[in-house]
Amino acid sequence: MNQPQTTDAHAKDRAAIEHTLERFLDAWNKHDAHAFAMTFTEDADFTNVAGVHAHGRANVETFHARVFATLFKDSHQTAQIRSIRFLTPHLATVDVDWQMTGAILSERDSHAQSQRPAELGHGQAVRRRMAYRNHA
Repeated sequence: MNQPQTTDAHAKDRAAIEHTLERFLDAWNKHDAHAFAMTFTEDADFTNVAGVHAHGRANVETFHARVFATLFKDSHQTAQIRSIRFLTPHLATVDVDWQMTGAILSERDSHAQSQRPAELGHGQAVRRRMAYRNHA
């Protein structure tokens, strides 16, 4: 029985995916919507935990510019990759466990600074090799 190859190419791809997550978190924690959006492909689909959807990098940036200025202006996010599974040599699914602190309850409460409790979550992304290799 043939085992899937875990070659140096996969090691490089894993490192590139980890680097993309680092850039994602760095941009989030700096509340930089442009840098955050640049971790997505031009034709990306983003759906947050509340089910709000943005299609395309420009819409991901516009959406996050607003929430980084309000709900998430003092938020901090950490994350750990749970698994990376290569579906093809150029396509991988990435499971990530994350935690966010410092978010406020609603835009209406932005002046009151009512903080939400720390949130834990799990996210999944499908990454094309070109998407994560171009930014490594």
